[in-house]
Amino acid sequence: MAASNRYCVIMAGGIGSRFWPASRRHLPKQFLDILGTGKSFIRHTFERFAPIIPAENFLVVTNAAYRQLVLEQIPELRPEQVLCEPVGRNTAPLHRLCGLPARGAGGRVDDGRGAVRPLHLR
Repeated sequence: MAASNRYCVIMAGGIGSRFWPASRRHLPKQFLDILGTGKSFIRHTFERFAPIIPAENFLVVTNAAYRQLVLEQIPELRPEQVLCEPVGRNTAPLHRLCGLPARGAGGRVDDGRGAVRPLHLR
């Protein structure tokens, strides 16, 4: 499969309440350098997939309040690659939302493969 048919969706909409007190509503865990590497969780996630997925095939789904933080931490993305959830409702709506950009003319889904990834390191 050609790299141009690979996609990655990074889920980064949470407020990071489980990492309190380090993680706060204005700067949740996905934007923190919790591992002490000089890079945030979201940056690590992007770099893990960047060798096999072109930058133009990434989408980040986040809260509208975090849009600018995403663009600052992943400058390879264009603003239209950051999808903002109007309201956080777990991941089912996120999966539906992420499928929409892959639709081609006539509502047909392009022949591509994708991965929807949380920020967890494994």
